[in-house]
Amino acid sequence: MLLLFAAIGLVPLARLATSRSALRWPARAAVAFLAVGLVSALASPSPNIGFFGLDLWGTGWLFWLGAAGAFSIGTSLGPNDREWLFGGLLVGALGNALIAIFQVVSNAQSGSLALFDGKQADGVLGNPVHLEALLLGALALVLGRACRNPLRWAAPVVVLALGLEFTSERLALPILVALVLYALYSYGVRRGGTFLLMSGAGYALGFLSGGSGLATRVTSGTGETTFGTRIRIWTEGAHYVLHHPLLGAGPGQLRTAMDSVASLSFYQHVLNGKILTDGHDVFLEVAVTTGLLGLACFVVWLFGSARGAARCGFLGMAATMLAVELVEPINVAILPLAFLGLGAATAVRLRPANVAEETFAPPLSEQVSDDPSNRARAKRPYASVTTAVAVLLALFLGVTMVMGDAYMFRGTNSSSGQPYNLAAAKDASRLLPYWSDSAIEVAQIEAYDTTAGGPNYRSTLLDSRHWTAVALGRDPRDPRIWTLQARADVALKAYGLARADYYQALSCDRWYTQALGGLGELAGLQSHWKDAAHWYRLALETVVLDPVAAADLRGLLERAELNARSTGR
Repeated sequence: MLLLFAAIGLVPLARLATSRSALRWPARAAVAFLAVGLVSALASPSPNIGFFGLDLWGTGWLFWLGAAGAFSIGTSLGPNDREWLFGGLLVGALGNALIAIFQVVSNAQSGSLALFDGKQADGVLGNPVHLEALLLGALALVLGRACRNPLRWAAPVVVLALGLEFTSERLALPILVALVLYALYSYGVRRGGTFLLMSGAGYALGFLSGGSGLATRVTSGTGETTFGTRIRIWTEGAHYVLHHPLLGAGPGQLRTAMDSVASLSFYQHVLNGKILTDGHDVFLEVAVTTGLLGLACFVVWLFGSARGAARCGFLGMAATMLAVELVEPINVAILPLAFLGLGAATAVRLRPANVAEETFAPPLSEQVSDDPSNRARAKRPYASVTTAVAVLLALFLGVTMVMGDAYMFRGTNSSSGQPYNLAAAKDASRLLPYWSDSAIEVAQIEAYDTTAGGPNYRSTLLDSRHWTAVALGRDPRDPRIWTLQARADVALKAYGLARADYYQALSCDRWYTQALGGLGELAGLQSHWKDAAHWYRLALETVVLDPVAAADLRGLLERAELNARSTGR
């Protein structure tokens, strides 16, 4: 759907930017932001990641093109179209809320509808924070109608609030309070109080059912667990921006940026054992990945559009979703919907529903001046051809991605007795040449096959190393992949290559525990025990907050120090 947003919204965005509409400057800022992002992606160490984003995250340049396309589509909607949009958004939100209720009531612990972390409902969005954003946006969308006609909208509001309570997300509480205060201010105490009662009823039902852990999370939360990690990420991100102010690390490559500047303290508290894929703040994400130039264009696009929007449910939805994105990960489902709502809110102001249909100006995306050259240009088929080609390309990419994902699933989810499917994994790598993950899956299956030994051991191990090198070609700034290649080289007894691989991993992240420990292991294999102790000591510093990993490394360090004393090496 994101790819189709990008394809269908491409021409309307270009028309909006070249029109005399009141939105031409926000649209031009959006185009400028996309241009900066594209240059940043192409200039980054991994242009394919910059273009597509990380696998299973997808927040590269195409993601922002989809968000801009959604915005331009929203600006082009007439009153009837906006009613369809309202209905579609509401149906999607209510469907997710009902699934969330089912997850909690059935206490689903396995299958595709299992509770997130065994406790929180996530609908079909994969993460409760994304469901939280969707349901809060839906509540803002229906707020005005619910206040004006509470009998008709009581059930949807209660269901949305109940689903929201079952996410057990704490941020929903202050945002919901803000929505209630807005309802009281805009619609008076009686009508606003009715909205409070409806949303409160949903939360009360969830609390009384005993199926939600929200109360536990609220009472057990601390400053460290709630904002400690975020503040560290924001501080480290600001540090990166100061040193790379122009173009940033490239769209979707916040992980690369954070790895490159990570201090020991940041690694200990945030990165150790984790892959940091998001800045938990949309503005930080934009600044780190596209630089201050991209951030300036993004701010003009966002706030310029909001200034020209009508105060309506669509604007409330966009603002609420963006409020969640200020402290939570950006998402390929949520942020484009927020921009779609923002675009629709501008259309409400410029194409109000209380004017007869025949008196409407053309959609914002089609507004042109009365100049004859402009009228002639509007009649040319270029727009239709461009949109058709873009849609076909979007469908091709989308279908191959879905097929590739299915083959990746088959690669590691086969029948009993045959835990891996090498042919399916290779098909996935061919269908998904943009990401390293599919090639890593092939490499790991090949590596698993070497555990059986046999005459083909070395050739299979060489194949595994080859696929690891393929993965590195797709993402050369991932320390995990360099470490995997180093381990393959150690198994092949190519110690010089293994050492170089480990050093490459440390050039990506100088505190990467596995690389430091690997260098210690490599030094031990060559009986360089003093070097081994040095590397194990550094690795131990990175895991002081992980008692299990620290105990293992402490044992290796003691062994290396003992051998160093006995051998003098």
